[in-house]
Amino acid sequence: MKHLTLLLGASLLLAACSKQEPPPEPVRPVLSMEVKAEDQQSLGRFAGTLQARYESNLGFRVAGRIARRAVDVGAEVEKGALLAVLDPTDQQNQLRAAQGDLARVQAQFINAQANARRQQELFNRGVAPRPNWTWPRPT
Repeated sequence: MKHLTLLLGASLLLAACSKQEPPPEPVRPVLSMEVKAEDQQSLGRFAGTLQARYESNLGFRVAGRIARRAVDVGAEVEKGALLAVLDPTDQQNQLRAAQGDLARVQAQFINAQANARRQQELFNRGVAPRPNWTWPRPT
């Protein structure tokens, strides 16, 4: 009986020393979805028109990109006031192309003059071939 009391006391002592685990936290539901690219066709097709927010009846006489805008939208301006500045790159490229074309044509003209002088000199010396037929050429 002594052993039984000793065993019972030791088991009570061990039971008093053990840690009690806290209850597990409740499960919280989470809503989630997979992110993926949508096809345009799944959205459908819509009819409509696109229009500019601001429209103006003014324009430049030449094509190009606007490099600087001198006035804000809705500002009052006077006749002859500077509204915008075009980027000069397009016009400079067109000028260079025209100058190149001019140089090419001038070189062709100089070459044609030299050929004409050579032919005239050969003709004057009697070395140039002369046609032995008249126009229209007989068949």
